[in-house]
Order: sequence, then C-alpha cells, then structure tokens
Amino acid sequence: MEARTARRVAIPVALVVALALALGAWAFWHARSPRTSWVVPAAYSISADGGTLTLYDWGGACDKPLSAQVLGQSPAMVEVALRRTVPAGSCTAMAVLHQVDVTLSLPLGDRKVSDRSGATIPAAPSAADVLAHPSQYGFGSG
Repeated sequence: MEARTARRVAIPVALVVALALALGAWAFWHARSPRTSWVVPAAYSISADGGTLTLYDWGGACDKPLSAQVLGQSPAMVEVALRRTVPAGSCTAMAVLHQVDVTLSLPLGDRKVSDRSGATIPAAPSAADVLAHPSQYGFGSG
C-alpha cells in the first residue's frame, strides 16, 4: 500500500519538476535572446540627388545595426519603417546616434516622410546637425 501511495505522490511531483525545468529553460533562453522593436526615426536627411534617405535613431552603444525599408510611396508622402535590435544582457548607458540608408524609387522632392504609424519624421541637414541639436531630434535637453 505504501508503494502505491508513493507512486501517486511521485508522478505529480515529477510532472511539476519537469514543468519547472521547462519553464526555467525557456526563461533562460528568452533572457538571452535579442529584442527587436519598431522605432520612430528621430530624423532623416536626404542625399544630394534626392534618391536616398538617411534615417537617424537614438539608441544604445550595444544596439545592432538598424534595418529600414520603404513601406510605400505616393505623390505626397514616403512611408518608412525602422527596426532596432538590442542584444540581451547589460550594456553601457550611453546614447549613440545610429543611422541607416534607404533608397527611394523616385527623388523625395516636396514629399513628407512618415513612419509606419503615420507620424511625420523631421528633416535634418545632416547627422552633425542631429548631434549638435539633440533636443530638436527627440533626445536630451540640448
């Protein structure tokens, strides 16, 4: 009778232990995985020929290179998407201005640039301008 009782207790305990190990393994893997998110670019600049946008975003020193794409173009607007990937683990708390280029099918001209949410992205003459005036482009106090 005691062996039977022991089995009745052992099976649920074994299941709980197996579940705890599985959840622990998942949590460990998840904590070590990079995080990818959509971000609103802080600003953009345009090449001399009007065919390339350089998108700027404030991020961390450990962030992986940005990825960007043109989602759509109309006579009035260019819609872009920007993704940031942050590696798992700790990193220095230092802001870095990241940039990535996207190529347009037609020169920008007078069209506005927006992100995937429809928010208008401000134009900047260059990365140097974004760095010199960070509060105008979504970061810091000046």
